Amino acid sequence: MKARNLILLLIMVIFLNSCWKVIQPIEFEKVELTEENSKMNFKDFFRDMDFFELKFSNEEFWIGNIDSYKIVGDYIYLMDESQGKKIVKFDLQGNFIAEINSVNDAPEGFNSPYIFSVDEARNEMLVLDRSLLKLVYFDSNFNFIGSEKLDKYYSNIAHLKNGEGLLLFPDDLIKEPDGYVLAFKQTEGKLEPILHTKFPVIPFSMEPRFFNSHSRFFHLSLEEKLVRYEDNTGEFMPLFQVFFSEEGIPSKMLSTTDIYEVNSFIQESEKKCCTFNGMEYGDHYFFLYHRGLENHGIARVNRSDFRDNVSVSWNEMFSEVNVPVPYGSGDEFYYSVGYLSKDDYELVSKPFGKNASDVEFPDLKEKLFLFKFYLK
Repeated sequence: MKARNLILLLIMVIFLNSCWKVIQPIEFEKVELTEENSKMNFKDFFRDMDFFELKFSNEEFWIGNIDSYKIVGDYIYLMDESQGKKIVKFDLQGNFIAEINSVNDAPEGFNSPYIFSVDEARNEMLVLDRSLLKLVYFDSNFNFIGSEKLDKYYSNIAHLKNGEGLLLFPDDLIKEPDGYVLAFKQTEGKLEPILHTKFPVIPFSMEPRFFNSHSRFFHLSLEEKLVRYEDNTGEFMPLFQVFFSEEGIPSKMLSTTDIYEVNSFIQESEKKCCTFNGMEYGDHYFFLYHRGLENHGIARVNRSDFRDNVSVSWNEMFSEVNVPVPYGSGDEFYYSVGYLSKDDYELVSKPFGKNASDVEFPDLKEKLFLFKFYLK
């Protein structure tokens, strides 16, 4: 009996020690990406592509700049932040559904719709107005629900998929014992910091679309690390660290506390790889990136062993035509929205097998199209 009790005591001691053990930081897998020099056909990445016109019922509903857009359920929402200051809704057959253009200081109004997020399950759309520093709530049919003032500026905001709150990304440099805060989780009005970086980086100076609401990918600019937000656990999980060359972070950058020096390095470094859209599909991670301002590319990374990776310039992949770079992702596809002239439409139609006479362009005006790229 004594021996049995002693064994049980030892087991309990071992268990408790394991609980108190300091958790070591998880190392990111290193992924080397080399841009392919040889041309690749779009069929090497995508099994199919499609595009169709987004039809406005009246020219007064036309949208000017397309600053943000996203597919939610059977609809696509487009936001014009600077010209029309509006959000427009279409179904996925291209038919105009509705728009909201509420430029005023009333509770339901907004002056500058900077970011929006749609939660189909909750029948809710959030509009973040940076000029009035507030959130405005609508249902998916653009009926006003309510609004609230914010305590600080945010560069991005999104619904949690479990319906328990929001993710918010502050502009401010916020220092805590775990490092500098890059993201908060808001639950029942309470803010909890859940993403940190060890570098004094102002989040707003980073690529503003480092968050994708479909796959929940995030990019830590200076370290070129990608993490994924898990809605079930409420935690960030490491994916991998990207290297486009053998050059790493300069040693002086690893210890600097000069915020302007760090941000200057992020913005001006030629090694910068800003991911603005990532997703998981099949056996691979796919993510779109740009090095500099115009050099967009798409990469395919093996999920199991991080080998046999492919990276190719978006422009080289579509060397024959000028196809808009995707902004969002669905369950198995990337999508983009862009205006095409009649000449551009005829060029794009050929490789996609479309009949150029299907769409009329009165008075040589451009028309708006939704592109869908289905992954293999």
